[in-house]
Amino acid sequence: MVFNATSKTSEEPGIMGQVEQEKLEIVFRIELMDCPVEAGEIERALTGMPGLLAMRFDPPSRQAFFTVVRDFDANRISSKLDELGFPGEQVAACAEQTYLFELEDKPGDAGRILTLIGENASLCEDGKTIVCRLAPKAAFSAAERLCEAAVKVNIRVERKTDVAQQSKPPFVKLGVALILAAAAEILELTAAPEPAVIALSLAAIASAGCGTILRGARNLLRFNFNMSTLMAVAVVGACLLGSWPEAAMVMTLYEIGEAIESLAATRAKSAIRTLLGHAPSSVTVRMRGSWVALPAESIPVGTVYRLEPGEQAALDGVVIEGTGAMDESAITGESLPVPKTEGSSVWAGAITLESGLVIRSTRMAGDSMTARIIAAVESAEQKKAPMQRFIDRFAALYTPSVFALAIAVSVLGIVLSGEPWQTWVYRG
Repeated sequence: MVFNATSKTSEEPGIMGQVEQEKLEIVFRIELMDCPVEAGEIERALTGMPGLLAMRFDPPSRQAFFTVVRDFDANRISSKLDELGFPGEQVAACAEQTYLFELEDKPGDAGRILTLIGENASLCEDGKTIVCRLAPKAAFSAAERLCEAAVKVNIRVERKTDVAQQSKPPFVKLGVALILAAAAEILELTAAPEPAVIALSLAAIASAGCGTILRGARNLLRFNFNMSTLMAVAVVGACLLGSWPEAAMVMTLYEIGEAIESLAATRAKSAIRTLLGHAPSSVTVRMRGSWVALPAESIPVGTVYRLEPGEQAALDGVVIEGTGAMDESAITGESLPVPKTEGSSVWAGAITLESGLVIRSTRMAGDSMTARIIAAVESAEQKKAPMQRFIDRFAALYTPSVFALAIAVSVLGIVLSGEPWQTWVYRG
């Protein structure tokens, strides 16, 4: 489940194009952000930060995506996350990517080729691969310079899957915790020695919910009453009252529920991306009178590219040469082929059928129709009904009030009555 939030900006229409060109996206991995509630806390804390244009959260993968102006200092986000108790690590700045320039032959003049690519380019040990971190436009310009210099090269983007990999729910650990909690319940029912019951209960709590209890304690110190806070108070309170097996079972079942919710959200998002996200990684573009394969991410608007029969479009565009038909069923749901002639629109993800087409791109890969569909679906997941918004506002007042009332009942009962403190803690 992904959450989006767009900060309000005051740019005038006349400079909107300039603002669009100067924004970039940075990615943080936040290990302690594993549910929508925590994503909402971070969103509220960061909303209004100067230079932060938009936010998008993906709790299943523990990632947060921030759209910012180009000169934005990412340390401001990192410092704010530390203050909130959700330390994060910046893992990517999506304005630039690592490009691999694979030469067909070892260069006789490596220095000249490195200069053509960019000042940060470096030659690998194999003598045929050059690595350089570039923005998309800079990568395309480098490809043009190499083409003009008649240097034969294969260009691709270095893709690292470890950053975007979804965190798998710890079902093995939770299964062990469930067994330990059940064993503690059985021992208590059979009047087993109390130390054995406490030991199994503590082992179950430690296996299932130490992270939740620690987050709840931090939230309590900040007077932030969310689900982690309430669970931590409930478990600690049950332990103080001597209900060790109950504390272990409640903690374990809560964590299992959270894991199932996370797994369901991850699979739903993966299904959408599988359906719409199989666009090709490279595009054959016309450059200096010849056709060159380049990474789709580096292709600027207005570039001419071609599609062979049976090939899938990687970019939105308009047909400038050729006629034929395309399969757009993955995008529009239309099962019949859609005829294409000069001037027809082409969507990324559509597949050419009986003939090839020459197309002029109208959007970059990250802003294609399929990318926007995925973003729209993910954005819709966070939109709440009016009743849900009312409940959230009500809970923000109701939960702290009830919590304060419970503490007052417990403290006053202990002070004013002669009954044991356990009785008033239980009543509170």
